[in-house]
Amino acid sequence: MLSGHRLRLGMGTGWNWVEYESLGASYATRARRLDEQVEVLRRLWSTPTVTFHGEFHHIERAGILPRPETPIPIWFGGGAAPMLRRAARLGDGFIFGHAGGRARDAIGVLRAELAACGRGTDEFGYEGLVDWSVGVEGCVDVADAWAQAGGTHLSLRTFDTAAEFMGVRPSGFSTVDQHLEALGSFVAAVGGR
Repeated sequence: MLSGHRLRLGMGTGWNWVEYESLGASYATRARRLDEQVEVLRRLWSTPTVTFHGEFHHIERAGILPRPETPIPIWFGGGAAPMLRRAARLGDGFIFGHAGGRARDAIGVLRAELAACGRGTDEFGYEGLVDWSVGVEGCVDVADAWAQAGGTHLSLRTFDTAAEFMGVRPSGFSTVDQHLEALGSFVAAVGGR
């Protein structure tokens, strides 16, 4: 309701077994658990009263109010082939951690997986991320390559938390205004592509 029906839910199994251990859940069953959670969420979002007895979840006559007026799209993320297959089978889109060559190639893999599941590609979304450290012209180049590969959404990353992991130069921003200024420059250069 707050987003004007623009909410997308991003889901992934995660890679850190400690997160599962701390919750008393099995890391080995995380994929099956996620599949089941998608089913539970979609039922709760669309049905007044839900009774569900699965492998991991047991719900007796539960419901949520208000329920969404339109289905909430579920987008998956990750880098492993099983996540691409899961997204094609259950999802509405995929979120990549970057918009580089590997991510652009994976769009083709996802399209093949969608076809194997008997699904079309027109309603499926592909979101990539570009790091501000590549500069305005670099963002434009990435946006053009992403669109040409079939990408539907592109996000800007201005935070340094993933810079080392992603192998990019940190922005060095220390204020909210710096992040907002970068976002404004990004939208001015890339918006509408």
